Amino acid sequence: MRINHGSVFWGLAFITAGAVALGVQQGVISRDLVTGAWRLWPLILVAIGISIVAGRTPLAPLGSIVGGLLLGTFAGGVLALGPGFVASCGGPSDTIAAPTQTRDGSFSAAAEIQLEVNCTALTITTQSGSAWTFAGSGTPDATIDGSENRLDIKGPDNTWFGSGDEQRQWSVILPTDPTLTLSIDANAARSRLDMAGAKLSRLELDTNAGEAR
Repeated sequence: MRINHGSVFWGLAFITAGAVALGVQQGVISRDLVTGAWRLWPLILVAIGISIVAGRTPLAPLGSIVGGLLLGTFAGGVLALGPGFVASCGGPSDTIAAPTQTRDGSFSAAAEIQLEVNCTALTITTQSGSAWTFAGSGTPDATIDGSENRLDIKGPDNTWFGSGDEQRQWSVILPTDPTLTLSIDANAARSRLDMAGAKLSRLELDTNAGEAR
């Protein structure tokens, strides 16, 4: 009897994905356990590679089984947790770790602010006056370029899918006196904005596989 190993691979992947998603929703499988597993996302590529390499060897059935189970596990986590499955690398945004990078400055008049955040827990608050401050934890450091009318803060690009520091956190405090243009590009990040008292001419917030409040 000839076994279609492709059917075995995809069949197990779908069955496992459904079982994991159902287990998380019913509380049988811990959400934290599934969320933390995203750090091992390269195993998805390993699973597909195993299935391809073993496809024409006596290990073909085992390759299909292992590959299908691995792929199904991650797919089930995505189905159960949605974007938060990826965004978990930002860590909790309400507990700021000891900063490893700090920077401050001030604006002389209206200012434009651009934040590019990758896999980070971002908290933005305000303070009276014209001064701004930045405190960040996690490695590698952010790139900060500030002047009297502009502030650009960019996070490292190598943090997608948990490939960088998993507890990167930023705390940005903006002034309430000048009029601000604020643009935030948040990828796989958890953003918390409390803009009480701020003068905003424009606010742009683009979240990709993350959440914002």
